[in-house]
Amino acid sequence: MSGIVQKTVIALLFLGMSVGCASPRLSHKGTEDAITGAGAVHEPGTSVSSGSVAVKDDAAASPHKGVAPQGSPAESPGQVVVPSGLFEPSVVEDPAVQQYLALYTEKSREAFVSSLQRAQGYLPTLRERFQAAGLPEELAYLPLVESAFDPTATSAAGAAGIWQIMPETARRFGLRVDWWVDERRDVFRATDAAISYLKYLYGQFGDWKLALAAYNAGEGAIDRALKSSGAESWGALLAACLSEQTRSYVPKFAAAVHAVRHWEKSGGIAARRQRSLPLVPVAVRGATDLRELAQAVGIPWKEFHAFNAQYLRQATPPLGTSTVRVPAQYAAQVRQYLDRQSGLRPVAGLVPYTVRVGDSWSTLAKRTKVSAKELAAINAGVRLVPGRVVYLPARSQTRAQISAPESPKAVGGQANYAVRPGDTLSGIARKFGVTLEALVAANNLSLSASLRPGQGLFIPAADAAQVAATDAPRYYVVRPGDTVWGIARRFGAAPEDVLRWNRLRPDAPLRPGDTVLVQAP
Repeated sequence: MSGIVQKTVIALLFLGMSVGCASPRLSHKGTEDAITGAGAVHEPGTSVSSGSVAVKDDAAASPHKGVAPQGSPAESPGQVVVPSGLFEPSVVEDPAVQQYLALYTEKSREAFVSSLQRAQGYLPTLRERFQAAGLPEELAYLPLVESAFDPTATSAAGAAGIWQIMPETARRFGLRVDWWVDERRDVFRATDAAISYLKYLYGQFGDWKLALAAYNAGEGAIDRALKSSGAESWGALLAACLSEQTRSYVPKFAAAVHAVRHWEKSGGIAARRQRSLPLVPVAVRGATDLRELAQAVGIPWKEFHAFNAQYLRQATPPLGTSTVRVPAQYAAQVRQYLDRQSGLRPVAGLVPYTVRVGDSWSTLAKRTKVSAKELAAINAGVRLVPGRVVYLPARSQTRAQISAPESPKAVGGQANYAVRPGDTLSGIARKFGVTLEALVAANNLSLSASLRPGQGLFIPAADAAQVAATDAPRYYVVRPGDTVWGIARRFGAAPEDVLRWNRLRPDAPLRPGDTVLVQAP
C-alpha cells in the first residue's frame, strides 16, 4: 500500500470518533478494510478466477459529483444499476461516504476493481440467493469490504472466508468448522449462513444500518451500546462509544455499493471480465486424497484448491462422504477416477486402524502419544466400537505398535469376521477352508501376527452362508448408499434383528464408516 493510501485510511478510520470515547473497542472480527489491504490475511496463491456471467443492473446512476474515476470506460447502454433497497440515494451526501467513495474510485481504484473482478464468478448466484431470501441484494457486495472476495482470507481474530464469519457464529448457523473442513471458506455454504445471520440481525434491530454494525462488531456489542446510550437509531448511536472500525463500517459499505453501481454501469467490470467455467459438485468418499485426484484428472492443484478451499487438509474427512466442485468438463473423469479407487489407505499423514475391544480415545492417546482431543477431532468424535475403522496419525504407528492393514478387502468395508477370544490365524483358516497364506495376504498380516478380540478380518473366497453359520459376532462397515434392509438381506439376517442388535430406529440414517453388527454372538 502506498504511503498516501495508508495516510488516507488512517484518517478515515478516525472519522466520526466522539470526543467522549476514552477507549474505543475493537470489532469482534478484528478486520479492517479489505479493499485497501489492512486486516484480513489472504492465503497466497489461491485466488479464484473472476467470473463468467454478465451483471445486469436495473436503474441508471453515477458516483457522487466530483469523485468519478478518471479514464473510466464509456457507459454501456444495456447496463443499469442494481435497485437500492438498503441505502437511500442521499447517503452519498454523507461526508464519510464521500471520502470512502473517493478512495475506492480514485486512490484505491485498482484494488477495488480487482476485488470486484474476483467477485464476478460468485455475484450472480449470491444476488439470486439474497433475492430469494427477501433481503436487499446489495448485501451480496458486503464481502468487498470484508475480504475482497477472497475465500481464504483470515483475520487475526479468527474470522474467515469471504463473509469473515467467526467460528462460533459459523457453527451457530450450520457451518462445519473442524480439523478437516472449514465451510466458512466454501463461498456458497457460507453465503447461506451469512443470509441467515443478517436476517437474524435485522429481526433483532429492525434497522439495516444497526444490523450491519452488529455484523461487524457483534450483536452483543451493539445491543449494549444501544442500552447504555439510550439511542434508538444508527444516527443516534454514532454519538455512543463505538470503535472506529464499527463507526466507519456502514459508510464504507455504502460507498462500496455506490462505486459498484458506477463500475458496472460504465462497463469497467465487463471490459475486464475473464471467462470461467461452471462448477459441478461431485460426491467423493471419505479419505480421498484430493491432490492425487486433481493430478489424476489433470486439474492444477492451485486451481482445484481454489474451487474447494473449505478443505483444510489435502484429503476429505475419512468418515462419511464429501462434495468437491470441479469444472464441468472434468466431472466424468473425476467419477471414473473415484470408481477405480477402493478401500481405505494411509492418506494425508494418517493410517486406518480397526477399533478393538477396550479401545477408547484416552487409551489410544496414551499408546500413540497424541492427545485424545486431537484423535477425536481427526475422526469427528465418532463413538468407538469394535470393528469400526478410524484414522490415527501415521507418526504414531510405530510407537503404538498398531497393525494398520492397508488391503482394500481387509479395511474397505468388507470385513466379514470379528476375531473371538482364543482365535488364531491358522484356526480361522481351517474353520473356513482357506489357506493360511491366502488369509494373511487378504488382510495384509504376517504369519506371526497376533489377533485381538473384535478385530475385523476378511475371509477370502469364503461362502457367505458358511461364515454366517459360525456363532461369532460379525460386524460390517457401512458404505455410501447402504440401508439397514440392504445390509440385512446381504447377510441373511432379518431387518428387525439388525435394528435391535444395533439399537437403531427404523428411520435412523446410516453414515458411511459406521459399524453395524450383522450377526449377534
